[in-house]
Amino acid sequence: MSIVYVKSDCPHSTRLVAEMRASGEQPIVIDVDREKHAIPELLKLSGGRRIVPVRVSGTKICVAPSGGTKF
Repeated sequence: MSIVYVKSDCPHSTRLVAEMRASGEQPIVIDVDREKHAIPELLKLSGGRRIVPVRVSGTKICVAPSGGTKF
């Protein structure tokens, strides 16, 4: 199971989630615009970078794997 931190207006986030779903994966999607309480965890995972998407799969963390949007 993967967790993806996104912003609803981020095209990179939209594309990543769509690609994951197309491959059969059902990620847990956390929109940091709506769930602001998740921002501190996102910042820990991203090394303090205010950027999305951030994908967490087990122990692997990918920060903006194909481009990202700062917030």
